[in-house]
Amino acid sequence: MVKIIFSLLLFNLHPFHISVTDIEFDQDTKSIEIAQKIFIDDFEEVLRGLGHQNVDLVAKSRKVVNDQLVKDYLLKNFEVIANGKSTGYTFLGSQIEEDAIWCYMEIPKTKKLKSISIRNTILTDRFEDQMNLVHVKREGKIKSMRLTRNNPQENFDYQ
Repeated sequence: MVKIIFSLLLFNLHPFHISVTDIEFDQDTKSIEIAQKIFIDDFEEVLRGLGHQNVDLVAKSRKVVNDQLVKDYLLKNFEVIANGKSTGYTFLGSQIEEDAIWCYMEIPKTKKLKSISIRNTILTDRFEDQMNLVHVKREGKIKSMRLTRNNPQENFDYQ
């Protein structure tokens, strides 16, 4: 009996808390494209803590409501400053993939990417060990940053 309870506890524990953000500057369209992967169970727990008790990010019947919840949360917890200016971004939508949600955003009309600063506090208020990995691709080269509760913002200069 003890082995069964221990196995159930291990099965339900998350070994780590992480999100991954891929950012790419598209020279042809002059836009910054953003794809962000967040674990659903962690995201739902944070949203419930914010008062959204009936949140179910997987429910297809709640897609419009879910996308609005996700958009609102991201706008408060994820910021991109390109070329020294807070840009804002267009939330394009989300997609469920196994145990994660992919969120898609775009910053149009960016002529050139000289510098980029990312502030990412996604899930850090709930999970002390939360890591938000950010990969920025420009001209075929990728630079990465690891953002945490104690280090929520970093920047890259390309000049």
